[in-house]
Amino acid sequence: MNRTLFNVLYCLAASFVMAVMFISLGYPFAHSLTLGTMFLPGGLLLNYCLQLPEFNGKKINVLHIIYILLGGVICQEFLMLLCHWYFMILDKALCINMSPLFANPVFLVFMLMALAVGQFYLNRRMQQRDKALINKVTFTSNYKKITLETRNILYVESRDTEVYIYTVDGELYKSQRPISQWENVLEDDFIRIHRAFIVNKALVSLSGNDCVCCTGKHLPVSRKYKKAVLSLFAV
Repeated sequence: MNRTLFNVLYCLAASFVMAVMFISLGYPFAHSLTLGTMFLPGGLLLNYCLQLPEFNGKKINVLHIIYILLGGVICQEFLMLLCHWYFMILDKALCINMSPLFANPVFLVFMLMALAVGQFYLNRRMQQRDKALINKVTFTSNYKKITLETRNILYVESRDTEVYIYTVDGELYKSQRPISQWENVLEDDFIRIHRAFIVNKALVSLSGNDCVCCTGKHLPVSRKYKKAVLSLFAV
């Protein structure tokens, strides 16, 4: 299943499950579904944060986690108040008092974390499955169809409108596919170290401000990507 479609279905299913839970608190179905949907922005934000380099490395900044959770709770509380204000305007005849649970920060953190962590680990499982099934990349070079195993790609270099693919065997291929698309295709086994370079994580080491390939080739690490590179090598 396409990961984008999976994420959409996950969000719809999560909204429905939360709506069922809110119905048990006395909310009508339409109102419950609205409340469940309002948890999606915070859950998606936390899921995005879980994928950042500082949350995937060996050193995790606890303060960052606290700040993100605090910000998520404040935003979620605001959304809950906004929803109940909207319910009052929408249906004045239906008197709905906000459940005390929505004023409980522990409950809000639990709901947001359950939504985010569930999506994060299911996405991780899908990535592992795709990685096991697809370890080759196909592209066109000089009007010829080329298929390479990703483990044999040393690094990818962007030069203006053209991209060059260097292999472990010393082969060089030219592609018209933008480097941003190469970054999406190669995914987790590779890392962007510069606007012009993507390297194979397993075939490089860090030396000063450069990444050194197994062939001895030095590639510069730009300031934009330095934090992610340092996290990779746990420096």
